[in-house]
Amino acid sequence: MKQLLGSVVLVLLGGIIGATVARLTLSPPLAEVTALPPTVPVLDFTAVEGDTLTIAVTGTARAVWTGTHLQEVTDGTLTVPLSQVPTTADLPLLRYPYTANADSGKYYESTTHYARSVAPENRRYYETALEAEADGYVKGGR
Repeated sequence: MKQLLGSVVLVLLGGIIGATVARLTLSPPLAEVTALPPTVPVLDFTAVEGDTLTIAVTGTARAVWTGTHLQEVTDGTLTVPLSQVPTTADLPLLRYPYTANADSGKYYESTTHYARSVAPENRRYYETALEAEADGYVKGGR
């Protein structure tokens, strides 16, 4: 996806996404918020280029994803690498500590990029490394 066709503005209240969609802009605009209090930060999702989501910020906003990545900005731009944002296919990675690759015969800690790079159809999930090894998988990664 080279560009984000629309722009979604989310209102942040107290540093937490209030999940209030203040403006949804497509071509042509569907709805418009004419005035927001100056203390309410606004996120404007402006583009998706390659692996990066670009967000224009008015006010101060904090973005947190996967519980391990954090960016804070005041009146500027946030950039979020999409490869670090879990997809629906990645949800089991958050539940199981180990992910095996049925194609390679290796298993990885689910928090690593090795586990995320396994095609979803080849993923097998385990509670412990011993379970993965009992099924014939060997530890992969570094």
